[in-house]
Amino acid sequence: MQARREVKYRAFVHSVKWVVDVVAIDFSINEVELDMSGTGDTAYYRFNEVDLLQFTGVHDDQDQGEEFYDGDIAEVLYEGHTHICKVKIEGCAPMFVADSLPDGFLWLTEILECDSGHWWAEGTKRIGNIYDNPELLEVGN
Repeated sequence: MQARREVKYRAFVHSVKWVVDVVAIDFSINEVELDMSGTGDTAYYRFNEVDLLQFTGVHDDQDQGEEFYDGDIAEVLYEGHTHICKVKIEGCAPMFVADSLPDGFLWLTEILECDSGHWWAEGTKRIGNIYDNPELLEVGN
């Protein structure tokens, strides 16, 4: 049996400038239900009011195993150098993007590890996201 990546999202809500968990997506009416408090208090937003951030299926290499979502910022140790990277999903594959990387990007599959269905990117640490911590990318470049 082949392992499947868990499909889930977070959303950046334009009006309040928060990143929150997505509870449900209704494509028939172009609407998302969002957990606004982390305790189950939900609100509904139209697609044009949010940016959807897809889970990559991969965690960082730290003890807590933070999940990587599209739009996250990560510290990546690669070929002996530390890079501050944006997490981006290109097509259906996640990558780290930074000018300091040899090709300007690094596919997560190049540093991917797995144990009992838990996937993580070796030598990585999630340090923020492009909405709450844009200054991290400025420091890294």
